[in-house]
Amino acid sequence: MEIVDYLIPNETQFNVLFPGERIEDVLKRYLNKFIITLGSEGAVFNNGEAIQEVPAVEVAEIFDTTWAGDAFNGALAFSLASGEMLIERVCFANLVGSLSITKKGSQAGMSTLEMMEAHET
Repeated sequence: MEIVDYLIPNETQFNVLFPGERIEDVLKRYLNKFIITLGSEGAVFNNGEAIQEVPAVEVAEIFDTTWAGDAFNGALAFSLASGEMLIERVCFANLVGSLSITKKGSQAGMSTLEMMEAHET
């Protein structure tokens, strides 16, 4: 992990990478660089002081969850240039991932900044 900035597995991938280990224990070892996406439960990471739980954003209808992780990762990468704290970056990525499941297909499900702003109001 010393050579990566962020590792973002989903819950299934976490269990492959760390078989038999508890999420909380692994998060304590990798502060501010290990984010686990939990589908409808949101995402978690450790900010160096505590485990931060970022709940999923509720949406009216779910059409396609296939690309939600890719949407989350792309949004997180985009937000790295913002200078915000990691919690804000993960919240932003969580919103993008959540909105991506409201449409069918990967490109149709990708949010624009305008869509994000409309959802936040």
